[in-house]
Amino acid sequence: MKIARYFSGKRWAKFLGDQLEQQRRRVAARKLHDVWRDFEPLRSDPNGRVVLLDGMWLNPGYFLRLRLTLSAIERQGPIRLVGLLRSPADTRQRRFLDQIGVREIVYSESDRPRPIAEYAAQAKALLASAVSHADFLKIALPSNVPPYIWYDSVLSNLRDGQPDIRHPQWAKDLTDLLAFIDTYNAILDRYAPQIVLSSHAWKNTWGSLVWLAASRGIETFCVTQVSEAIRIRRFRKQDDCHLPVEFLPKAVFDTLETPVKDAMVRLGYAELARRQRSETSDVNIRFAYDTASRVVGRNAARAQLGVHDDRPIGVIYGHSWFDFPHLYNMQNFTDFADWLKKTNEIIVGMPEKRWFLKPHPMEIWYGGQTMKDIVSVSMPHISFLPHKIDTMTVMQAADAIVTVHGTAGLEASMQGTPVICADNSYYAQWGFANTARSLDHYRELLSKVGALPQVDQQKRDLAAACFLAAYGEPHEYASTLRVPCDSRGALLYDEVRDILVKRSPVIEAEIERIASFLSQRAVDALSGWVFLRAAATAAAQSKDAAQ
Repeated sequence: MKIARYFSGKRWAKFLGDQLEQQRRRVAARKLHDVWRDFEPLRSDPNGRVVLLDGMWLNPGYFLRLRLTLSAIERQGPIRLVGLLRSPADTRQRRFLDQIGVREIVYSESDRPRPIAEYAAQAKALLASAVSHADFLKIALPSNVPPYIWYDSVLSNLRDGQPDIRHPQWAKDLTDLLAFIDTYNAILDRYAPQIVLSSHAWKNTWGSLVWLAASRGIETFCVTQVSEAIRIRRFRKQDDCHLPVEFLPKAVFDTLETPVKDAMVRLGYAELARRQRSETSDVNIRFAYDTASRVVGRNAARAQLGVHDDRPIGVIYGHSWFDFPHLYNMQNFTDFADWLKKTNEIIVGMPEKRWFLKPHPMEIWYGGQTMKDIVSVSMPHISFLPHKIDTMTVMQAADAIVTVHGTAGLEASMQGTPVICADNSYYAQWGFANTARSLDHYRELLSKVGALPQVDQQKRDLAAACFLAAYGEPHEYASTLRVPCDSRGALLYDEVRDILVKRSPVIEAEIERIASFLSQRAVDALSGWVFLRAAATAAAQSKDAAQ
């Protein structure tokens, strides 16, 4: 059997495809670096504010975002650039840092304070008394680093929603995290940075750095990309790490004048309409919406799902099982797999409703564990939905959709479909979704599918405003630099090169915009700040037009 697997055509096709993709990336990278040489490197001033910047993620889109953010920071005064890499073997990342202007480099793996064997022994001792996955999440780590950073790293590395507790990856990744904690504390002590920039705010490599820096009161920024726009999340304190993505707090929205709120709502609905038309290169959106198979109207949508009776329909929206379930401080479940298993156990006893399990649209793209690997369906009132089914159609058919903290909760609420969130989410504070406070409360909410209050217009509008700030794309009312999705592979190098070659005026405007964001303290999410300004402009234009 092993021999057959080794000689399988599919296996070899994937291997050759991967090799071809790597060759394309190498060629595209050379062309990108040729263009980057034309940009003057930033000046690292030994007497300036120390900026510790992560260069560990080999992604040209990230290095473009990093350069723009550093240029914006430099406008506030001289900076001393200190790059962070894993080891001297990171030559491709080092080349990007060199072209940015980074001359000082520190290594997270080469500069460990102690031998790795000592961290392995420490990890073994911490794991000794754990007999369940829940026990893993109770382990006390140095510097109060949350154990879920390690837990979710194991899931991500194995592409498994709940690996066996005896799997050696648990010990390996815990060893790595202990080493990162020790190393990053030493680096923060040595350089005393005023600013830390990171490509991510999760996983061992980055989540521990962000946590430790924020815990010290160091202004820390996660510089990423969502919906073809640069996203920057500022962390000022430890608690910020429990909501590490860009979002607009409801308390900030409440302070706005009514015309500005109305403009945010209006623009939010426009953003949803664009998403539903798949007018984006964002891979998540393109997989979720399929206009070719879409039907309009509740009855037509129910028929497409194969439902021809009056039973309420509940749709369980799957997550990518290993994609950092604790991103928003999950409390009711151990992980996404635990959530799905418990959900299935509950709905098995609710045959008076029709239940559909909808796999995450990215399951095929990401590979790894799938929804069908975690639960099997043996009851006639429970069915799997196919991967290729239009989200808008599903939401029209549903009496409620169920998620943990997915974007579907925003989209469904905007369309008027009741939403059940099984655990914490960044939008829980907005009040348009039904958020479970405990497992018992979650069970109660599931029992009410078909009888949950409809999402009234006020709550739909709140969802639209929240959606705009979290997922708005660059458009005429928010003319930020449009950047490609990070999933573009070799094409990403060419697209970044095109931005550098063709769009220098837009780049300059983006640097100014980021600099203005960094100089204010009211909002800690770049996109939230951008769309607040866009809504204020739209409100003023509407007022002028009315006069």
